[in-house]
Amino acid sequence: MHNEKKEKAYSLRRSAGLVFRMWNYCTKYRFRFYAGFLVGSLSPLFFSFMDAYIIRAFTAVCVAGSFQSLSATIIRIAVIDLIGFIVFPWAFGTIYTTYSRISGVIRKDMFDKAQRLPVSYIEQMYSGELVSRLTSDFDSAIQLVAYPGVGQHNPFSIVFMIVAIGVIVIVVNPILGILSLLFGFIGMTLIHLYTKPLQKKEYQVKQATGEAAQGIVNSLSGAMVSRMYGLDQLLQEQYEEKTADIYRLNVSLIRRKSILSLFTDIQGFLTFAGVTAIGLFLVYQGMAEIPDVIFIASLQMGMNAEIGELGQKYAGLQRYIVGADRLFAFLDARPEPEREDLVQPDDQTEHAIELEHLSFTYDEGQDIFKDFSLQIKKGEKLAVVGGSGGGKTTLYKLMLEFAVKKSGIIRIFGHDSEQYSVHTMRSFFSYVPQDCYLFDTTIYENVRMGRPDATEAEIKQALADAFLTEFIESLPDGMYTEIGERGSKLSGGQKQRIAIARAFVKNAPIILLDEATSALDSKSEQEVQEALNHLLEGRTSIIIAHRISTIENCDRIIVLEKGEVAEEGTHQSLLEQDGRYRQLYLMQFA
Repeated sequence: MHNEKKEKAYSLRRSAGLVFRMWNYCTKYRFRFYAGFLVGSLSPLFFSFMDAYIIRAFTAVCVAGSFQSLSATIIRIAVIDLIGFIVFPWAFGTIYTTYSRISGVIRKDMFDKAQRLPVSYIEQMYSGELVSRLTSDFDSAIQLVAYPGVGQHNPFSIVFMIVAIGVIVIVVNPILGILSLLFGFIGMTLIHLYTKPLQKKEYQVKQATGEAAQGIVNSLSGAMVSRMYGLDQLLQEQYEEKTADIYRLNVSLIRRKSILSLFTDIQGFLTFAGVTAIGLFLVYQGMAEIPDVIFIASLQMGMNAEIGELGQKYAGLQRYIVGADRLFAFLDARPEPEREDLVQPDDQTEHAIELEHLSFTYDEGQDIFKDFSLQIKKGEKLAVVGGSGGGKTTLYKLMLEFAVKKSGIIRIFGHDSEQYSVHTMRSFFSYVPQDCYLFDTTIYENVRMGRPDATEAEIKQALADAFLTEFIESLPDGMYTEIGERGSKLSGGQKQRIAIARAFVKNAPIILLDEATSALDSKSEQEVQEALNHLLEGRTSIIIAHRISTIENCDRIIVLEKGEVAEEGTHQSLLEQDGRYRQLYLMQFA
């Protein structure tokens, strides 16, 4: 029981913390936001009070049988209502405009965070889940500073109205006032108990929605694979299972909210009837006046409506809080390290890269590297071969800090890589993987992304160095041709050569090639290999390759097996050793 209370208190504090954290985005617009929020929060009380006051005023006139004061009453009511009709639209307009500005700020923060997240974090999160965080969760979270969260009938205004009406009716008639507050307290308590499980269900809906989004991503991204292997039906069934889960959870939520609405209607009717009956009894006993009973009953109706609204708002608030929690989990993810340049590259050093006693373990506990050391001279062309799971691609990720080493030193141009800023450290490398990502824009823009300040002449030269000039000249719009999503309008060889042109523009001293030609046909491979040979001239290069024919002329070849250098030498010397390299060679050429 004690733990349950602690958990409840923690959940309440956490929810309040998420709300105020969202509100912190309003700091720049603090006066406008809080003024609009506070004034807008008075609107339910204002209109409920005015409705009850009007009924009381006319009832008093009718009971007294005196109509001399009727015109003054009408003027007084009209003036007060006019003020409300001016002030409250201003408050709600202020909330809307502030919300729009804050939305832009949060979207900017989301994009900025996405740009600074470690690659390992992005790789571990399903793309559908990531998209859900950036869309659905954002849409829910932003409601905490939008009209549904802080406008008319927001949870604060409803609680304030209930308390204020309780005070008013106590002043008018203590007996009816206390009864009215008691009925309201009972209703709010029952609503809280009934809606308590909603937050958990909202989390489940969000989770299922993310998984369903991932199903759509898988279906679209893997369209060729799914249709080639006849997986359409399987993927359809899996997606339908996810949507069935979403339907089941939403039905459960809707059912609970519908019952809540019915309960609040019944509770409101019984409360109004009870207050009216007791009020009439008090009139009969000479302890109350008819106008006061009608006034209190009218206020009670307003309060009952707000209690019902509170239940719906509380249920909606759970969804907003869940969205904010998931959004902030994304925004709070640890970004890549930010550090300053403490050194400059040592031009006199013999080695471009030195790995000393390097250790790395995946989250699953699998050791990839353990006390691994390797030195690569400046200008050396090093090839890395070996079976799957040997650590070849992980080696690249460690050099680029896409993966974080457990221990050891990565030295680049004479200095520990951690003495450079991440930006500077990566500026030493150009990376050409097997499947290069091209952006949905022009050839010119894709190449320019290698170095955004590159001139048009430099980009043309890079395209020429990648042997793309003839292809570019055959296009109606030349290098300003749109290439489609991920370069869908290009062949595999053309995409790889554009990636190589991007590397030419960057002009980095170290080139990393990761199976850069393995997915190409013989003709495309020959064209790309020619461009790669041109790119590697005068640069330090590390080449991961499956095809032995592409690395025969490398200065040094290492065979990487289970995170260790099993063999090392030139192509010819390794063939003479009759070891693992020779086996790989014979498998391809026997």
